[in-house]
Amino acid sequence: MPVLTKNNINVLLIRIPKTASTSLLKSFREDGWEYIINGGHKTSSWHFNKVSKDKLHYCISVVRDPVDRFTSLYRMVFHQKKFNAKNININEFWNICKKFIPQDPYQQHWRSKNKIHFDNQNIIEYYLRPQTTFVRDLIAESNINTDIFIYEKLHFSNVYKKINSTLNINLTQKHERNLSNVIDSKLCKIDNNIKTEIQNYYAEDYTLINKFI
Repeated sequence: MPVLTKNNINVLLIRIPKTASTSLLKSFREDGWEYIINGGHKTSSWHFNKVSKDKLHYCISVVRDPVDRFTSLYRMVFHQKKFNAKNININEFWNICKKFIPQDPYQQHWRSKNKIHFDNQNIIEYYLRPQTTFVRDLIAESNINTDIFIYEKLHFSNVYKKINSTLNINLTQKHERNLSNVIDSKLCKIDNNIKTEIQNYYAEDYTLINKFI
């Protein structure tokens, strides 16, 4: 998640994986915003150690319904050969993930020592982290102008409208990669019991989303 600057305005863009953050970053960069620092998907606390808080004018992030976000992760893993996920459906994918993600999603050490489930499993683990772990320190900083937007794929243009209005700029919306055409829709159908497990695991994410709806 970078700190970007243009016209003496500094913006911290908190990039949460699978929330269209790459598309949003491209929009900023193509609008002429330059990096002060580029921290990838690192948490807000990392940036607060790198850039003085009084130099930040705005902080922006996008959060997403955890079930939709998990579905997006599944599509990515299924689509990219580097993960060696084979032909598993989304329910099997969740059951495998449960074997290596922490029972407590907020424990300090997330990385599993067991790397036998997928190739590049560390990437999957990182993308499975709750969204609140990325923005927790930001929310605690009440003196920083902060906007957290809700990702809705069919209405993502609304996020751009709100950002443009807040910053008085004119970002152009970028198209995300669409993997739906290469994956059988049946593989992406989540069983109700699995959906409930995902919702329960990311309960704090839903609390965060409800706060900003």
